Amino acid sequence: SLTDRLGRRKTMMLNCLPFLAGCALTSGAAWYFMLVLGRFLTGFGVGVGSVTTNVFLSELSPVSIRGGVGALYGVTLAVGTLFAFIFSIPQVIGDGDVGWRLFMAIPVIP
Repeated sequence: SLTDRLGRRKTMMLNCLPFLAGCALTSGAAWYFMLVLGRFLTGFGVGVGSVTTNVFLSELSPVSIRGGVGALYGVTLAVGTLFAFIFSIPQVIGDGDVGWRLFMAIPVIP
């Protein structure tokens, strides 16, 4: 697999490229195809990142706390999804054209 050939850390760093490209395409989409391609790239980046990060954390953590680290990773994903749902409501981002574009650009910040 890719993580075995390149290593976990390099895979996570290279994974930033499709993720950032997807965020840029979705937030600046002028056509439907740009939005779909951006969502595909972002989904690919999230999928690769979720698998690679989880494996990396389980290999890095000591055996005594490995289960807790894995559980904490799952909790942070769930809390992040909750915040995404909260911030995506029209009362928060607005109903206009700018709101959803800003929402799609937020993942670029970290």
